[in-house]
Amino acid sequence: MKKAFYVSFIALVVIGIGYAVWLPSERTATKRIRFDLACTDIWDVYRDVESQGDWRADIETIEIVSATNPRAWIEHFEQGPDIKFTEISSAAGQNLRLAFEAEGFFTGSYNASFREDEKGCLGTFTETVYLESLWSKIMSYLFFDLEEAIDLYAESAASEARNRSPQIP
Repeated sequence: MKKAFYVSFIALVVIGIGYAVWLPSERTATKRIRFDLACTDIWDVYRDVESQGDWRADIETIEIVSATNPRAWIEHFEQGPDIKFTEISSAAGQNLRLAFEAEGFFTGSYNASFREDEKGCLGTFTETVYLESLWSKIMSYLFFDLEEAIDLYAESAASEARNRSPQIP
């Protein structure tokens, strides 16, 4: 009986690894999110890298690598690898492009664009991750949802923007 269990277990592991080999190394998610705030309010929060450790629950600390062009920083997380971000381009209030990497695990890009309309601010966010190893693929597909990460960041940023905005009587 024990032998059958071990053989079954080993077969499942081999099948799982075989399946993981065929998973794509590139993952992309795009989300459109409507904010009930002005784009400038959201933009100010997205660009304020230094304060993110104060309003993002998943961040332990932010380490500024370069405060000048190109800006670069490392986000140290409570769980998961540290991620280094480098600003590729920024058009005030409209578009922010970043490159990121977690050494040995993944690299990627992030694009956030903002457009004001009659209902507030419409944000479009695209994150692309290039997984560097079989282990990264397995962990990413099992435990990380790109769309959920975009949502969480946007919700936290909107909450922080509301906290910063002067209260209208």
